[in-house]
Amino acid sequence: MSRKQRWPGMARVWPTLGTLAMLAAGVAGGGGAWAVEPAGTAGTNSDAAVVLDDKSLWRHFLVSRCFYVRTADGKLEPWDFALDSSSNRDWLHMRFEPAASTAPWRFPPAEWVSPNFDDGVWPRVRLPQPVPIGRRQHMQGGLPAALLVRGKFEVKDPAQVKSCRLSLDYWGGVVAYVNGKEAARGHMPTNRTPQEAIAEDYPAEAWTTPKGRPLSCADKENADRLALRDRKLEVEIPTALLRQGLNILAIQIDAAPMDSRAFNKQGYDWLPVGLLSARLTVSPPGVAAPNVQRPPGPQVWNCESYETVTVFDYGDPTGPLRPVLIHAARNSVFSGRLMVSSTQPIQGLKVSATDLTKTGGGGKLPSTAVRVRCAVVAEPGKSWLTEHRFDGLLDAIPAVLPVADGFSQEDIASTEHRFFHWRYDRNGRLGGPGAVAPLWFTVRVPKDTAPGLYEGTATITAEGLPSMDVPLRVSVSAWRMPDPRDFRVKNFAHHSEDAVALHYGVARWSDKHFELMGKSLALMAEAGSRQVFANLSVEYFGNRWMPSNAESLVRWIRQPDGSYKHDFTVFDKYLDMVAQYVGEPFPLQLNCWGELPGPGKAREGSWQGWGGVKGVTLLDPATGKTECRAQPALGTEESYEFWRPVFDEILKRLKARNWLKVTALEWNTVYGGVPEDVKDIARKLWPDGVWSLTCHDALGKDELFLNGVYDAGMPFVRGYRELLKPRRSFTSFWGGSFGEAAPLADCRGIVEDMIMSGHDGLGRYGADLFPVKNAQGKYSYMACGWPRNPRDSMGLALVYPGPDGPVATERYEMFREGVELCEALLFIERAIQEKKLSAALQKRAERQLEDRSNAFIKNWFVTSGMPNPEEDAKLLDLAGEVAKELGKE
Repeated sequence: MSRKQRWPGMARVWPTLGTLAMLAAGVAGGGGAWAVEPAGTAGTNSDAAVVLDDKSLWRHFLVSRCFYVRTADGKLEPWDFALDSSSNRDWLHMRFEPAASTAPWRFPPAEWVSPNFDDGVWPRVRLPQPVPIGRRQHMQGGLPAALLVRGKFEVKDPAQVKSCRLSLDYWGGVVAYVNGKEAARGHMPTNRTPQEAIAEDYPAEAWTTPKGRPLSCADKENADRLALRDRKLEVEIPTALLRQGLNILAIQIDAAPMDSRAFNKQGYDWLPVGLLSARLTVSPPGVAAPNVQRPPGPQVWNCESYETVTVFDYGDPTGPLRPVLIHAARNSVFSGRLMVSSTQPIQGLKVSATDLTKTGGGGKLPSTAVRVRCAVVAEPGKSWLTEHRFDGLLDAIPAVLPVADGFSQEDIASTEHRFFHWRYDRNGRLGGPGAVAPLWFTVRVPKDTAPGLYEGTATITAEGLPSMDVPLRVSVSAWRMPDPRDFRVKNFAHHSEDAVALHYGVARWSDKHFELMGKSLALMAEAGSRQVFANLSVEYFGNRWMPSNAESLVRWIRQPDGSYKHDFTVFDKYLDMVAQYVGEPFPLQLNCWGELPGPGKAREGSWQGWGGVKGVTLLDPATGKTECRAQPALGTEESYEFWRPVFDEILKRLKARNWLKVTALEWNTVYGGVPEDVKDIARKLWPDGVWSLTCHDALGKDELFLNGVYDAGMPFVRGYRELLKPRRSFTSFWGGSFGEAAPLADCRGIVEDMIMSGHDGLGRYGADLFPVKNAQGKYSYMACGWPRNPRDSMGLALVYPGPDGPVATERYEMFREGVELCEALLFIERAIQEKKLSAALQKRAERQLEDRSNAFIKNWFVTSGMPNPEEDAKLLDLAGEVAKELGKE
C-alpha cells in the first residue's frame, strides 16, 4: 500500500498547486506538513544492531531544478511550470512551458558525501521525508529534483564488523555512499552526473487509473496501483568502507520523470522523490554505537534561530558543538540560539555572556548588549500553541525544567490540539519527550558600532553538566538600519485592550492596565507595526463568541434635559500611553461604526453580527457605574448629531498632537467598502478624514489610507520595487492560514512574501489576544470581527503574557528579523533605482537581488533548500557595501 498522507490546511493559496502541494513534508526542527507513515522494515539477523533508522537525526539538503516529464509519445522533456495569469489571483491554475534551464539550483560540492564535509547548516530531519514543497505554495519554475541526506554513526573497530546491511524505502531513485564511496544504488542509471541525475521511469499504472484518469493518493480502489510507487533497496555494505570513529551514510534520492497524463490544471497529485524509511544495521552488536535515540543525561547543541524545536528534539550525539554566530547590522536586533536538553529534569541552569571584542581591535559590544533568555513550553491559558512547542522568552530561567509529559492519539484528535498533526505526527515524536531549554542570545547592536566581527563567550552551567564555554560571535554589517519608526515596511497587528485586562486580572483603565498595553504596543512597534485602535464604540469587533471591548474610550454623560456631555479622561490617558510606548502611531484607527448588516436586515447600530457595533459607554459620574447605550442607526442625520460633539473634541486633541495625518476611520466588511450614506456623515464630521478598510475588494477603493485586502496576488521578482513608488494608500494582506502552528521559518519569511507581492506588509495578525476564559469556563479569544480574524493570519498572540507584562516569543523574534531583512532589501533596491552606485556594485547588487527573488519565488529559499544564515549574511553584507558607497555607513 502507498503511504497515507494528510493535509494540514496551512497553505496560503493551496488551490494554486492543488494536491501537488499536499506532499509538503515535516521537518524535525523546521516544520512541514504532509507526513508519510513508514512501513515496517525488513527483518535482519538477530545478532545485528540498528545504528541508523527513521528515529535518527539526519541532515538534509533540497536540490531544485526544472522537472522532467515523460510525454504520451515517450519523449522526455524538461518543463517549468508557471501560474496561469488569466485565472483569479488567489485561486490560480498551473500551466507548463519548456524549462529555461536544466541546471540544478546550488548543488553542494562533491565532498558532501564525505565525513569531512560540514553539514551544520543543513536542517535536521527524521524519516519519512518526501520532498517538501513548502508552505507558501507559490512556487514558479522548477520542482525539487533531489533530496540529499546524511546520517552519522560511530564504529569502534571496523575489523570486528562481520556484516553491515542497508535497507531503504523511497520514491524515485537512490544512490548510497559510505564515507564518500558509492556503496549501492537503486532505480538509478549510471550515465548521468549527480547534478543531472534522473531516476528510472515509473510504469503508467503508477500515475493513472484503469480509465486513464490521474491517480489520486487517496484512491483506495486502486491501492494496487498506488503500491507501484513504493521502491525498495536492500544491500550488503562492504565492511571495507567503514572506518574507526565517525562514519557517514550519505544518500541522494533523485526524482523520477512525471507522466504527462497525470497532470491537471492544479498540478500533480504526487512527486516521485522522497526517502520514506532507512535502516542500517551492523553485526555483531557492540562494534558500532547506535544513533537512534536521545542520548542520556544533559546535552548542549546548536540550533539555528529559525528552526522549530519541540520537547521531542535533541542534538545529534555525533555532532560537534559549534560557535553561536549571529549576523546583524548596526542599529538592529538579531538572535542566535543554543539548546540544552536532557532525559532528566534540567535544574539550576544558568547562562551568561561576556563582552564581545572586535577582532583586530577597535571596539567591543558590551555584555549588556546581549540579552539571554529561555523559551518556555507553551501551556494552556498562556499560549495558543500546542503544549509541546516553545513560545514565550523569559529573562529568568526556571529553576527546574521538567521532562515534558507524553500524549496520546486522543490528544492529537481532540479539538484542543487541532493544530497538532501538522508538526507532531509520527516522524516528529520519535525522539520521545524530554527536558529542553532553548537559549536565545539576542544582540541589540548600537547604531554607532564599528562594522566587523565581534567575539566573546557564552557560559552554560547546570546540575550534572560541567561548565561549558561556547564561542559567541556577532558579525556586524556596515549598514545602519533605520529606527523602527522609520521602517518602510508597514505591518498592522490587531491589539485588544480587554484581552490584556482580563488575562492579567487588572482593572480596566488602571495604571497597570495602561502599562501592560504599552509593553505590548512597544514590542509590535519594533516589528514594524504601529497600528493602534481607538475604540469609540462598544464591541466594535463584536461577534457571537466573546465581546471585543466592553467600554468605549469616550464616555457619554446624560444631562437632565436629555442631551449629553462627554468624558475624555480615558481617551486622553490612552493617547498618552500610545505616545509613551509607540510614539506616533500608524495609523490611529477611530473605530466608530463597523460593518452593517447584510441585505434585508435592519440597519441599526444595535445589530450584533460580524463586526457590528452595540453602542457606546454611558457613565454615571455620581456612582462611577457604566452601561451600554445604543447609538443611532448608521448613516442617518441622528447619527451625525450624536457623534458631532465627540468628533469636534477628538479632532482638536489629535491636531494638538499633530496626529491627524496618521488617523483614519475604520470600516470592516466582507465586500463592498463603506456605504455612501456612512461616507456622507463621516465627511460632515471630519471633512479631511480618510478610511482604513478591510474587505475582499479593498483594492481600488476611494479615499483610502490603508487597505486590508484578501487579494494576495503572487510574489514576483523584486516585487518590493512597488513600495518605492509614490502610493496613495497602503495595502496589507492577511497572510494566509498560518496561525500559531506556523514554523519559525515561515514567521521569518512571511513579510518578505508580502512585500514581494507588492504589499506594504502583513495585516490582520494578533498581537496580544491572550487566552481568556469564556462563560463555559473554556479558554477563548476576544472577538476580532469578520473578516478581520487574526486566527487565520500569523495567529492571535505574537507576544506572550509574561509574569510582569507582555514579552517576546520565538515567533516574534523571527518575525522581527524578517522585517529587518526586508528593510535591507528595500535599502539596496532604492540605491539601485536611484543609480547612485558604481557600475560594478550596481551590477552585483542587481544580480544578488535577482537571485534571492528567484529562489524565494520558486520556494527554494527555505531552510530545507537554501541555508538562511548564508543568504541573510550576504544580504546584510551587501547592504553594508552599498552604505559605504553612499556614505551612509
